[in-house]
Amino acid sequence: MGASSSHPSWAPDSLPKKIRKLPDGTSLDGKHVVQLLEVTELEEAAGTTDSRLQGHGDYRFMLTMPQATRDLSDALSHDRLAGHDRAQVVSILFQVAGHLMYLNMECGRIHGDIKPRNLVQMLIETDSGTELAWVLIDLDASCAIGSLAGQKVTSSAYFSPEMARQHLSSSVDSSGEAAAPVKASVALEMWSFGAVVYQLCTKDGATLWHSDQADNIDDDQLQQLAHEWDAVKAAKLKRIVWPQAAHLVSWLLQENPAHRPQSWDQVMQHPFLALEAGPAMYKRVVMSSPEWGTLD
Repeated sequence: MGASSSHPSWAPDSLPKKIRKLPDGTSLDGKHVVQLLEVTELEEAAGTTDSRLQGHGDYRFMLTMPQATRDLSDALSHDRLAGHDRAQVVSILFQVAGHLMYLNMECGRIHGDIKPRNLVQMLIETDSGTELAWVLIDLDASCAIGSLAGQKVTSSAYFSPEMARQHLSSSVDSSGEAAAPVKASVALEMWSFGAVVYQLCTKDGATLWHSDQADNIDDDQLQQLAHEWDAVKAAKLKRIVWPQAAHLVSWLLQENPAHRPQSWDQVMQHPFLALEAGPAMYKRVVMSSPEWGTLD
């Protein structure tokens, strides 16, 4: 089934904008985000107890997309990739950073749920022809930069500390002080990207936290993330195979969002990824991390 360059013009007006197009009506670029091929409004199934078949909300639509070969979680499970094949790891991460730059800077949105399951490998059309590449999928947690983040609860294993605090303070049994609302930002996206970089750069894909099949972590780990990150960070960074990758991860996973990279240019110019960028993009940059010092 071939890829479509934009969402179908006949998609019903009632299809939620977050699925159909950007709020200004612009279609997302298929080089960065998996496209829709067809949208079908489902008929309500009488008597069912499954809300997905009752015509409720977004579940009343069936979305057809181009077939992907696999997602990154599957690749990590079956290929000797993470912590072994540096060239392939760098290529994947450079592609992902480019996609997030597109979403954040050109579309003014965050993805909101970056993790290996939401990165798929598929054939896309580029200026140089058809290529097998990694692209983003599953934007149901996407929101505009500056708006309230976390309105859809996503996988807690990829939460930033500020999102962990917001999640804990909003839980039913929370008795602590309410956390400040977290706004969608580039810095918030940087953390989730950092958790993916970590996973690809540890031996055999060890994850930042021990998570369940839904990529969620238990309450003890969530408390560590929310309130004790600086105490556990150094030990976790020691599991990263390549020193330059450890430096990048240390920078991405700063507890203070203001201390994370402030642009995707900074990330893509980091020495761990800069060779993938090529000499045309490379600039001399000096980057400092408390745990790993200065990298020139």
